[in-house]
Amino acid sequence: LVQLRSAGEPDAQTLEAGDQFMLQGYFPSVTQAEIARTMGSGFAEAVMQLDPGQWHGPVLSGYGVHLVYVYDFQAAPPPVFEDVQATVLEDWHAVQTEEFNAAFFEALKNNYDIIIDEVPADRLIGDPVTTISKDESGAGEASSS
Repeated sequence: LVQLRSAGEPDAQTLEAGDQFMLQGYFPSVTQAEIARTMGSGFAEAVMQLDPGQWHGPVLSGYGVHLVYVYDFQAAPPPVFEDVQATVLEDWHAVQTEEFNAAFFEALKNNYDIIIDEVPADRLIGDPVTTISKDESGAGEASSS
């Protein structure tokens, strides 16, 4: 890391200096989501916090630790309505359906008296239940189930 920082911006020689990596070692113009898909969400979140124009590290991913050079951050352009229209409509439909279902079930519940009886102890799963039954003389007899 010290050598890379003193070398400055990466060139072909500095990019080949580390261990071979099974994935690509250079990610031009990618989004945080694209980095997360390739390297993992923790790595992507860490990279997004780094200052551009210098080497950083070690940055942990599911593949190990990495020394990372961030060239620049660019704000994503605002979305074009036509590109997101279908997704927005699907999200709106999902919310409307959820609200309708909640209101429907609430109205349905209001038409009934709901009574929840306690489950008898002998029907519970778990430790055996000890019951005591009394005979005609009033003497108790214990049994486990």
